[in-house]
Amino acid sequence: MEESLDALDEDQDELEAEADAEVDAVLFDITDGKLGQAGRATSKIPVRLSNVVASLTRTQEARTAAEIEEEDAENERMQAQLDSLLRS
Repeated sequence: MEESLDALDEDQDELEAEADAEVDAVLFDITDGKLGQAGRATSKIPVRLSNVVASLTRTQEARTAAEIEEEDAENERMQAQLDSLLRS
């Protein structure tokens, strides 16, 4: 049973390698060979995780405040409609 699973894993790896090679060939054709000349990126972009977290937190806070304002406006509109119906 384990031999069958191992064979399936090997087949899967082989299929993935063939698919990757095909994708690379298509990209090479599409870019007229420029993609192969570009090489690989080796340096990392210096970004502090704390800066990213702070930015995301500010965005979340701003979005939340806007959503709260929208909900409040909707609640006021609905309350006005209800009051109008009750007065009728």
